[in-house]
Amino acid sequence: VLVVEDDASIREALCDVLGLAGHEAEGVENGRQGLAALDRGIPDVILLDLRMPVMNGVEFLREIAPRKLRCRIIVLTANPQDLPPGTNLPMLAKPYDVERLLRVIEASE
Repeated sequence: VLVVEDDASIREALCDVLGLAGHEAEGVENGRQGLAALDRGIPDVILLDLRMPVMNGVEFLREIAPRKLRCRIIVLTANPQDLPPGTNLPMLAKPYDVERLLRVIEASE
């Protein structure tokens, strides 16, 4: 699981929870670092925040669209209105429920 989240405490907590649940997780702090992580390997799932500095989640989605990745992208955001209309991605609102998050991730595997 690739966790793209600028808030260090949220990013680290997500990686810890995912690790305890048996998932391998890597955390990065913005979309640009997320692109670099994708160059190293494609994860099964990407957890994506929308509002981040350097490269936000919407810009990240635009950049990866031509790659036609075969992985699931789940948007984690406190601002669902930031997702462009017509974007068909699962979304969990912050603050999120950990059990629900794990169910959504495990359903995508």
